[in-house]
Formats: sequence, structure tokens, C-alpha cells
Amino acid sequence: MTFLIPFFFFILGLVVGSFLNVVIFRFNTSKVLKGRSICVSCHHKLCWYELIPLISFCALKGRCRNCQTKISRTYFLVELITGFIFLGLFLKFSAQGGSAPGGQDFYFWFNPAFFIIYAYYALAFSILMVIAFYDLKHKIIPDKLSFSLGLLSFVGLFIFSEYNFYLHFPTLGQFLTGPLLALPFAFLWFISKGSWMGLGDAKLIIGLGWLVG
Repeated sequence: MTFLIPFFFFILGLVVGSFLNVVIFRFNTSKVLKGRSICVSCHHKLCWYELIPLISFCALKGRCRNCQTKISRTYFLVELITGFIFLGLFLKFSAQGGSAPGGQDFYFWFNPAFFIIYAYYALAFSILMVIAFYDLKHKIIPDKLSFSLGLLSFVGLFIFSEYNFYLHFPTLGQFLTGPLLALPFAFLWFISKGSWMGLGDAKLIIGLGWLVG
């Protein structure tokens, strides 16, 4: 029965990945989260059985049921990768060990600390998934996404230490990690006047630096 628990987190990742697809393809449009999912070619409104993560794509053989237009493989990849990310996060944090005050298992199933840590990193990786695939599609990293990751990572400096839940005041070195890692990227952008690298990469690295330390 124990395999059902990691399987649940994998399925959770697939469902979240399906939602991330909506964000990726609608971000910076007039209807980010408005309206039902449709075929981008014939505008056929998709039924629930056409929206089952992974299964619908395979059952439809990667084509719209109405007009037979090919569906982007990005939908399938985002769902699959997010599923494995959510599974990987569960395996990491459920087996990490450590103890909470009082000698209780720190990552015991119903310990709130596990769910706080898991939710935090699941959200961070979800933002990174949107950034990665939006960048692949449009060759740009939106400031809203970079700043969202940066804010989340900055807050994490105060509540996590070595991936453990630990309320504290970060050191100066931890504060400087993000900006210092971003400096080389900003320098390349500056001396090339944006021809080698966009400034969006430097903005993203600030949040990544704070996230991974």
C-alpha cells in the first residue's frame, strides 16, 4: 500500500502540470485563466475526457478530436515532467530525516512541516516550469514570473535552512547569494548591449540564487 502515497504525489503533479499548460499558453493574453480549454485551431471546446493528463493526449494520438490538428507535444511534456518533479520532491523530503522538537520524526506524514516544505518547493518548481516552457515558446522571460520566483525565494531565506523548516534571520552571505550570482549575467548583458543575453536571465538568477543558496 505504501506505493500509493508516492503515486498520489505523481498524479498531483500531472494535474498541476495540466494547469501549468493553461498558464504557459495563455500568459500575457486577454484570458489567462478565463474560459474553458479549447483547440487553438478549430476552437472546439474540450470535454472533460479530453483533458485527462497524459491519457487524453495518448488516446487522441496527439490530435484534436474535432479537426484532427496536431496537438503540441509541450502539453504532454509539461504534465509528465511536473509529475516526476512532484514525485521527486516527495521522495526527497519524505526520506530526508531529521527530528522536530520533542524527538518526533520531522517528516512524519501529518507533520505540518512536511507539507509546508513540500508546498513551498512545489510552487517554486511550478513557477520555474512556466518560465522554462514560456521562454522556449517566446524566447523571453516575463518579469512577473521572475519577480514572483524572487519574492518566493526571498521569503524562503527566513523560513528554510538546508531544505529544513527553520524560522531564522538569514546571514549577509545568504542575502547576497542571489545578487552575486546574477552579476555575471548582468555584466554579459551590459557589455553586449543585450545581443549575447537578455537581462531577464539575470533577474531570474537572483531568485534561483536565493532558492538554492
